Amino acid sequence: MAYDHVVGADPAVHRGWDGPYDVRTTFHEPMVMFGFLAALTSAGAGDGHHHPAGRDPAQLGMKGRISWRGDAGKLAQQAGRWQEAGATHLAVNTMGAGLASLGDHLGALEQAAVALGLRSS
Repeated sequence: MAYDHVVGADPAVHRGWDGPYDVRTTFHEPMVMFGFLAALTSAGAGDGHHHPAGRDPAQLGMKGRISWRGDAGKLAQQAGRWQEAGATHLAVNTMGAGLASLGDHLGALEQAAVALGLRSS
């Protein structure tokens, strides 16, 4: 079962919903979640079954996710918290940021890359 907070809330049912996405937003997290759950059940994640599957638990990464809202400093702080928690990868979400075009989304990602030290300004 995937709940509304995973697949997006329906504003017609959840009056006053102002989250970053709703049922009209296209994204793939449910499939990632189901794939992860399938891997847990088939590979025995966390209970020593990685080695028979050819996986070294020390080599498994963790992905964090942060949302761009126009504040590069806040984005960098959130990224730092994910890094402190052990994240090895980070996704930057630009949905729900009020960006009107593909160019706006790419521009926000460029600003995020600068804020995270991945690109120079």
